[in-house]
Amino acid sequence: DVCSSDLDLVSHSSQTAVGRFHYTLSVVDICLGWTERISIFGKNQEVMVAAMERVKEQLPFPLKGIHPDNGSEFINGLLYDWTQDNGIVFARGRPYHKNDNPHVEQKNWTLVRRLIGYDRLDTPEQLEWLDRFYTDLLRPFANCFQPCMKLVGKEQVGDRTRRLYDVPKTPMRRLMDSGAADLNKLRELTALYTEVSPLTLKRRIDRALASMPMTLGGRISA
Repeated sequence: DVCSSDLDLVSHSSQTAVGRFHYTLSVVDICLGWTERISIFGKNQEVMVAAMERVKEQLPFPLKGIHPDNGSEFINGLLYDWTQDNGIVFARGRPYHKNDNPHVEQKNWTLVRRLIGYDRLDTPEQLEWLDRFYTDLLRPFANCFQPCMKLVGKEQVGDRTRRLYDVPKTPMRRLMDSGAADLNKLRELTALYTEVSPLTLKRRIDRALASMPMTLGGRISA
């Protein structure tokens, strides 16, 4: 089943968080492994609610709950009211426990930092580029073509603990198997899945990274 989604913000401020700059709102559904990324400028309450509304509209399944960290961009009355108005459960991480959202922290590296790097992003052109890159390229690549494994149990083997995983599946396949998919929202992605190979999409991603209006330090791997 679809369950709650981990949320986190990735800062694109470089080494000095002075002035306003771009962030990536990273969202990961814990059960499916489905990911969304939204580029935003600043992180005030109104910006975060607008970003979450977009996440809700993009997700091809119902958003049942959110689980952010304890940053004030998430823990505020405006976002809480938005969740209540939309029937979404609002949970939160424990104070001083930064590892309470490991699913999204992992994706922050593989789908943001490794590709976009650590340089400062604060121009309208960079924000527009990020939006196109996340929505048109990385979203279908990660959700349609990148299998993930789900931890299903642990067993003790001598003095070591062995983790047990299920069969690797893409987030889209997990979504289809769950029966919770909104087929109208999936239509565009399923068409892309049948018409484009993952290698072709990867090449488009590499070309897009090379064309970003700044020097990048990362590239996606096969």
